[in-house]
Parts: sequence; structure tokens; C-alpha cells
Amino acid sequence: MSSKFLSVLFCLLLAVAAPASADFVQSELDLGAADSIGIEFPVIPHAATNQMQLQMDVHVFNDANTLSAIGIGFFWDNPNFVLDSVTLTPKALSAFNFGQYFYYKNDIDSSNFYDLCQLGLARSGGPGYSTEPNRQLVASYYFTAASWTVNDSITIDTTHYSGSTILAFADVQTHLYTPYWIGGRVIHDSDYTGPTNLVISEDTLFFESVQGEATPVPQTFTVESDNGPLTFSLQEDASWLQKSPNGGATPRTISVSISTLGLSPATYFDSIRVSATGADNSPQYVYVQFDYQEPPPTIGVNVSQMVFNAIAGGGNPTAQILSITNTGGSSLMWTVDNDEAWLMVSPSSGTDDGDATVSVDIAGLDYGDYFDTLIVSDPEATNDPVLIPVRLSILSSLPVIDVDTIFNFVVDEAELPEFTRLIEVRNGGGGDLNFWVQRKVSASATVPELIGFDPDTALAPQIITLEYSGSTPYVDFIKTDTVLVFCNEAANSPVEVEVNLKIVVEPALIGPSANPVVVDVYECQQGMGMSLEPMTFQISNFGGDDPMEFDLAYESDMYSLDVTSGTAPQTITLTPLVEDMPVGTYLDTIVVTSTWAMNNPLELIVHYNINEGDEGPEIEASRAEFLWPYQIGTGALADSGFTVCNRFGGCMPWQIENETGWMTTSITEGNANDHLNIIVEPVGLTIGEYVDTVSVLAVGATNSPLELEMKLQVWLYRGDWDWDGIVSMTDLTLMINWLFIDLGDIPPMPVMEVGNTDCEGTEITMSDLTALIDHLFISLDPICGNP
Repeated sequence: MSSKFLSVLFCLLLAVAAPASADFVQSELDLGAADSIGIEFPVIPHAATNQMQLQMDVHVFNDANTLSAIGIGFFWDNPNFVLDSVTLTPKALSAFNFGQYFYYKNDIDSSNFYDLCQLGLARSGGPGYSTEPNRQLVASYYFTAASWTVNDSITIDTTHYSGSTILAFADVQTHLYTPYWIGGRVIHDSDYTGPTNLVISEDTLFFESVQGEATPVPQTFTVESDNGPLTFSLQEDASWLQKSPNGGATPRTISVSISTLGLSPATYFDSIRVSATGADNSPQYVYVQFDYQEPPPTIGVNVSQMVFNAIAGGGNPTAQILSITNTGGSSLMWTVDNDEAWLMVSPSSGTDDGDATVSVDIAGLDYGDYFDTLIVSDPEATNDPVLIPVRLSILSSLPVIDVDTIFNFVVDEAELPEFTRLIEVRNGGGGDLNFWVQRKVSASATVPELIGFDPDTALAPQIITLEYSGSTPYVDFIKTDTVLVFCNEAANSPVEVEVNLKIVVEPALIGPSANPVVVDVYECQQGMGMSLEPMTFQISNFGGDDPMEFDLAYESDMYSLDVTSGTAPQTITLTPLVEDMPVGTYLDTIVVTSTWAMNNPLELIVHYNINEGDEGPEIEASRAEFLWPYQIGTGALADSGFTVCNRFGGCMPWQIENETGWMTTSITEGNANDHLNIIVEPVGLTIGEYVDTVSVLAVGATNSPLELEMKLQVWLYRGDWDWDGIVSMTDLTLMINWLFIDLGDIPPMPVMEVGNTDCEGTEITMSDLTALIDHLFISLDPICGNP
């Protein structure tokens, strides 16, 4: 693109303009004192003399920069006024010889139809608009009113001319910068005297708190007046509503606080009456709503477990009572659930305090132990749910022979020719189990031979000694005998017990690398970026008779093992699973079995230690940067949030103080290691960057509060390259520079999506430039994706 084309394009761009920012910052391109543009009204209407003319003079101040273009747009709000003509000063006529634009769409009828006009001036060559130490008159606009009274007015101010452009000057190098706008004007009749009104910053204040917790933080509102100062007074009726001070002169800030003394939970309403003698709109009211909430309910129960005993074939055990109470605040809406059909609860739901009958039906159940859990629940309760284990033990009315049905014994060759082994017979039912034992005779006898029992008759429980005699000519010999256990009264008599013998030179011996196995974890969490770390131990054969195969059995939710069988030696990985239990040592057992090991089975004790943190807590957040670009009107943003951790491991109760007002967290308190999701809801915010703080507080933490900076970048329009809320000639210039001159120098802000004005793809191309020019100067249609 040629420099000549850019120069002409610049001049065209300067034909339109819009208002300056309310917070003016002098541009670095403005070399002297702050350049400015303003309007004055040397002629105003006067109803008493039937003077209907209005003259608006436009002045500029440029003490150091020679101007090549001026752009500004105006609106007026009184349709009775008609723009008659515009004149330029001789200096302006000479300096701006290329473009002179005064009317909307360059047509005076369009200007009067829309009540819009502009001052767009540009040059093509020549010296430009020279500097002066004082402000200079540039142009005069002449209006005539169709009607006018002493109480009429007209407001004239800058506007987004063509909906997109900004107040701008350009120097002779075609560098754009923003002058200071002196401000719009409201023109009244010469004889007009305006009223004074009360101006209250808030119309409603909302407070809320929970009974038993801290009172709400005080809030404020301001009492101001729109003309001269006023003396005002405040009045309210409710004793729970307190204000300070009770009156004064405008402007004044009023603090409003809540007293919960003597209040019961409810929603309270009142208003503060603001009165001022001499105010046209007195009185005004500030409405106050206080939502005083009951604390949540807490589930209380009268038992921690329930045990039922019955005899098989007999009657059901006596029902028991589960008493449920509300030990908290608001109403407790409880339910009781369980899984097993043999356990019944009536009623299964209720409100606040109540009794539920817990009963058992043993019909169709054999003797043995049965387990279930009663789940007492209310999602609103502080301790939801409460679990009550239930055990049902059904005994047989007759004796039952209870004995292991397989025994595997290792015999060291050195024990031959005579040795003994032990088995135990128990009574698994009711009554007395008088039993006797004998060997089941096989077709062929082998040695060593089972020659007797001591005793051979007994009353259970009883340990029986098996007596063997004889030798074998070779090792690794396996012999099997069958022992019969009889009882005339037992329903399961006789019971066959298989007894296996293996003769070895040197028996295998289960050898763990540690017993007990010690697991150390921190309560709540393991530290910043740390998880529950696996640990290892080894199962070896401390004897002979290799290879030694083994199995591992455990019933624990606190850890898992990577394997449950293997061949010694083998390393076992134990992965801890639990960190949310109270500090202490919890014992568990891993049973190691190896059929032909001399010490089979071996109980491997696990010490599961829940420890406090090694050091005082220190708050850590899993994320350090929080930045959200947001286009106005696109709905709430969901963010993955962050996790609050204790850097050194261990518990750390925390809570959130959120000062943003435009984002919320899924939870506001918890214990390390809890995760918070974030919802960003920037309703009502205008364009710009909002930097606020979320504070994480933890009692005893060395760095409490930990302040997390939250940044929200609110933007509105595609094409608004410089992120000032309007699509303008400056944005078009920046896009041209990006595409053709200083690629990458000034990208669109705050995100690249702003420069995608054709809503196609992700790259910024000539198609985007074409769409922006069409919006500004040709069709004036909105850019795709813009409101």
C-alpha cells in the first residue's frame, strides 16, 4: 500500500469523530501543553425578547503541534432547533484545503433529521493549521429555534458520529492523538433559574447474615445535590437499622449498619427517609432489606451402630428405635435409606426430631452374619450424611461343625520319623458340639502314616493333635489324608478335612522386608503439588524350597496393592488412598499365604499414620495468574478455578474474601486441598481492565491472607483495536500499520479476536480491513459479532 494512499485515507478518516474519554491522559505525541477543543455560545435564545438564534463557536488549542486534520462530532437534544449554516475562519479555510465536512452524511437535511453534525477538516499538502499560544476559533455553527420558553434548554455535546469514531487531532506526520475535550454544554434561557434536587447514590441496600455468626459489614450511601448545597435529615423506624450521621449538608456519606440484638431469623424491611427543605424532590428513600437466616440443621442420632441377634428358623429379633434430632438451626428434613431387603425402617423420613423403628426379617436367611448401613441424610445439614452400621447375626439352633476343610503342612525332613500337626474344631451353631474324629481309610497306605488323634473325642472348641509316624525315601513328596469329623446332633456331620503333607529338606519361609509396613501421609493433603506417594516392600523366601509362590489378601479402603500374587522375591507397591481422616495411627493387616511355607500364613501389619504438617501452614494456590478477556453481552464465563493448598502438607481450614463483585467462586471456605471453580459475571461493567483481589485466609498460616490478583478485560466491539469503546479512524490506522507497516508492533487489544472484523478464521487479513472501512464510511452497517 503506497504512502500516498495512506495519506488520502487518513484525510478521509478525519471526517468523522466522537467524544473523548472522561479520564483524559495527554498523548505522548502532544508535544506542548495539552491540546484541547471546546465550544462556546456567544448568542443564546432569550424568550423575553423573542431572540431564537443560537451560535456555537468551536475553538482549538494547539501550541506545539501543527495540525493536518481535526475530527469531532456533535449532537443536540432539542428538535426545535434547526442548523442553518456553518462558517470556517479564514485561517481554517486556508489550512484545511482537502476535506471540509460539517453535516451528517455530508448533508444538512440529514443533520437536521438526526440532530447530528460534525467538524471534519483535513488538508492535502500545504503547511497545515499552525500553532498559537492561545486557543483559536475554527468554525461557527448557526441554529434557529422554532419555539423557546424561559424553561427550555438545549444540550450540545460530542457523539459517536456514524457510531464508531473518536475525537482526534492529527499532526503533519499524520500521527493521531486525542485532544482534551472541554466538555458539553447545557444552554438555558438568559433568565432561567434551575431547581436543586437531592441525589442519592443508592436506592436499596441489601444485608444478610446467619444467626450466631458475625453481623453484616456496614454499607454506605451518599447524599448529594445537583445544584446548590442542601441541609438534610435522615429518619427510620426500625431498631435493627442504624445510621450515622443522622443528617448534615450535602455532599455527605452515610454509614448504615445492622444490629441483630433481639432479632429472630426472618427477612426484615425498612427505609431511610432523606428530607431536605428546598429540594424539589424531597423526600427521597433508601430501602433496606435484611435477610437474617437460621443456621443450617445438624443431624443428631442416639446410636452409632445397631446389632441384631437371631436363631435360624426362629422369630425375628426385637425392633430397635433410631432417634433422630436436629441439633442445629433451621428445619431438618431427614430421610433414612438402606440397601438390604431384610432391614426395614419406618417411617423413612421426617422433620426435625423423630423416632424411626428399625426392624429385621430373617425369613429365608441361613445362619451367618449379615451387614447393612442406615444412611440418615439431609443435604442442607452440616454433617450430611450420618452412617449407622447394622449387623445381623443368625445362629443355628443345632450345633454346627466348624473346621477348616484343607490343611497344608510342611514337614522338614529332619522331623522324621515321628511328628505331629494341629487342627482346631469349633462349634458354629447352638447347643453342645460333642464330636469325634477318625481317618478315612484309603485303598493304599503311604508313609508317613497318620496313626492317631489326641484326643479323638471332645467337646468343641478343641485343638486336635494329628500323630504321624514313618519316613519317606525322597523329598518333595506330597501325601494327602482325609480326616472325618462326626457329631450326631450336627446338621453338617460328617465334615471331611483334607490334610496335605509336603516333605522338604529345607522349608520355605515367608520373609517380608518389613513388618509392620509403615505408611506416612499428612492429614487433608500432602503439600503443594504433592499427591499420596506410593511406597514399596518386598516379599522374599528366607528358607529353601524355591520357587516360593505367594498370595496377598487384604480388606482395606486406605490403600491398594499393585499385585496380589507372585513368586518370591518380589517388590510390592502400596499406594495410599486416604488423607481425610483424623490424625492418628490406623492398623490393618495384609495376609501373606504360601501353601508350603513353614510360617504360612503370615500376617503383615500395616501402620497407616495420618500426620500433622511438619511446619506451620503456608497458603499456596495452584494458579498464580487470573486474566479473562470478556466481550460485553456474551454471557457468564466459566473458569477452571484453582486449588487451595497447604504448602507443607496437612490440614488448613481456609476461607475466601472476594472483593471483585464480578466473579464468584463455587465455594467460599474449605480445607486444603479443596478446589474452587470460578464463574465470571461482569454484568453492568463497561469497557476497560478491572483489577481486583481475592484473598485466601487461613488461621495460623504464615502468609495469611494470600492475595490473588484477578484481572478482567472487558471489551465491546470487534474493530476497536485500541480498546477505547468505539471503532474509529485510529483503529483503522492501527490495523493498516499491523498489516502493512509495523507488523506486530501494536496488536489488537485486549485479544486478537478484536481485529477479526469479518468473523472468518483467526488471522487478521485484508478482508478484515475491507469490513472495517465499509463499517466506517460506506454502508455504516454494524461489524459482525458486534451489538
